[in-house]
Amino acid sequence: MKHHSTRAAALLALCLAGASALAKVPAIQTLPRGQLFEAREAGLSKAQCRARVLARGSFEGVYEGEECGEGCSAVFRLDSGEKAYLGLSCKADKLYGPEGRRSLVHFEVRREWYEYAEQQVRGCSESMFCVAPPAEAQAAAAGAPTQGKAAWPGVEGDIIKTLPFRDRSGENTLILSSQKTCGGDGTCGRKIFAYRFLGGADGAAQQVWRVRDFEEGCEFDLLAAFYMNRVAITDLDKDGTSEVWLPYALGCLSDPSRHPMKIIMYEGTQKYAMRGLSRALGGPAGDGGTMDAALRSGPAVFRSYAQKLWQNIDRDYTPQDQH
Repeated sequence: MKHHSTRAAALLALCLAGASALAKVPAIQTLPRGQLFEAREAGLSKAQCRARVLARGSFEGVYEGEECGEGCSAVFRLDSGEKAYLGLSCKADKLYGPEGRRSLVHFEVRREWYEYAEQQVRGCSESMFCVAPPAEAQAAAAGAPTQGKAAWPGVEGDIIKTLPFRDRSGENTLILSSQKTCGGDGTCGRKIFAYRFLGGADGAAQQVWRVRDFEEGCEFDLLAAFYMNRVAITDLDKDGTSEVWLPYALGCLSDPSRHPMKIIMYEGTQKYAMRGLSRALGGPAGDGGTMDAALRSGPAVFRSYAQKLWQNIDRDYTPQDQH
């Protein structure tokens, strides 16, 4: 049963490992990714619905900000593309912001009674709420060394996102950065960069590839930015080598017209691409994009994902500028 309220704001929650997982409150543990379900009614009377914590856990997701209706929820997107909505029992922006940042999210599943007189809605709900990390996780984070730009040799511009991941090649980190410049003639430009590093940030990290693109000489609204919430690490063909998806847009806009969009993807060192034009704001869809030869001849799951990703970024119209 769906609700549109704060206490039932966990419209989606991580799948718990069966009814036995609800019998007691286990220690914080990482639960399987990509298994979501709707927050459910417990089907209990008010007398039976004692407020209690049913389970605790954690998952990795990209923070997409707060979404508000009758109440507000913290929204996270998982690698599967599904979303989790967590009741705001924590300072989400402080813990997980800025939007677009990948985080380890800690949560509790709580059973409690709710009543909304105006909507004449009441019941016993089992919902997810975000919580602060356990003390040992906070201590570990506080003691972790800061990994600034100097840790990643050759990175240009200001780092706007770091995303660690692991595949059969070992420990990897995706770095996104951006650099804006303006001239004396009133025009500006921006370069955007993406780097994949193999190894840790201890001086041994090796750059595997770099993506660089730019818009320059712009006297109107400058656009050169990644769709931060659509950047993804996948293994669609299940071969142990990650695919890195980098959707972004470019343009110098004096009106809400079409602008160039691109999806660059790397699997290992093999590059794939899809390029085209966006929709105009309030207008019809864009040109649908054109896949390069590598993508056309690559695995079908790559083409399917690229097409869906293109539709999503076209619907978004423009990415959020970083600076």
